[in-house]
Amino acid sequence: MTTTQPEMDRKDAPEHPAGAEQRARRVQREAVETACSHLAANGALTAERQQAVARLAARLRRRLVDRSVAAARGQGCREDDEALDPAVVAALFSE
Repeated sequence: MTTTQPEMDRKDAPEHPAGAEQRARRVQREAVETACSHLAANGALTAERQQAVARLAARLRRRLVDRSVAAARGQGCREDDEALDPAVVAALFSE
């Protein structure tokens, strides 16, 4: 039987919440590590910037993955996702 989607893509689809959640958390962790290592290489990594990167990555995961997983499970999507705090963005781009 021929399929159009690779097996890995189907396992990570929202219909398979555990796989999608695990992959999303791994990608989030790797993104935070990469962003922090780039900031560190430029001598711009501070504790405040590290926390800001982690918060932004968590927010992206919630928006892109967690809502899809909740919908696949038949759960309502929570709309309590707070507005992006400008201080978080300022911490990343301030000198």
